[in-house]
Amino acid sequence: MKIFSLALLGLAASDQMEEIGAKFKSEFEGNLKHNVKYYTKSNGKGRNKTYRRLDEANKLPYGLSLKEADFDLAFDFCDDNGDGVINIKKEIPKCTEKAMKIMSAQIGETEELPKIGMRARKKFDFDHDRVLSKSEFATSCAVLNKSFAQTIISIFDGIDGSEPNGALNGMTEVIAMGGMMSKFYENVDQSTSRGLLNSVNVDGNAAADKMTITELEIQDFMQKLMTAALETCFKNDCI
Repeated sequence: MKIFSLALLGLAASDQMEEIGAKFKSEFEGNLKHNVKYYTKSNGKGRNKTYRRLDEANKLPYGLSLKEADFDLAFDFCDDNGDGVINIKKEIPKCTEKAMKIMSAQIGETEELPKIGMRARKKFDFDHDRVLSKSEFATSCAVLNKSFAQTIISIFDGIDGSEPNGALNGMTEVIAMGGMMSKFYENVDQSTSRGLLNSVNVDGNAAADKMTITELEIQDFMQKLMTAALETCFKNDCI
């Protein structure tokens, strides 16, 4: 049995949560700012603007285990009028407000994080038509997820006193991550979360790799976790 399935949603020590929350918020903001700038780096202005890393940005959502369908529910959640695109001016703010009803803003000032994400998403309108296509939306999600993953690795890698190695290893580090994630998505049960984490644990084939959670795996896990939270909310009519 994978170690993750035993330890996913344990809670970090309560006296550490406030400090971890503040550090999480600060590092996430920095990572998101860097990643948005990296993937939207451009030349030119207005409709003559071209993006230096457009191909890399378009591939980011599907770097490991995710498919286009993994972003469908989140897209539909934001596509309020069902026209197949997401209006940057009207639908993204509404989507952000609804997302706040799903995310449990309990760690530090986490209510500010979706607002940061809202501003960031606007930059992924690569064709300048003032809406986000499914592809543009998926890329914006992937950048957010990547930023979360980088922050999680930074905070919890080595939290058990071991030498940090750029991934989460062993029960203590995974338990700590689980405590943080449970604060974001309280409506996703433990069994579902364990299954989702196991499903993305595909980065490497050796037995030792199965005992490690990489940044790419956490990136995919964040998207699957959001999808699970949306599914639960739709079933329970919570939005």
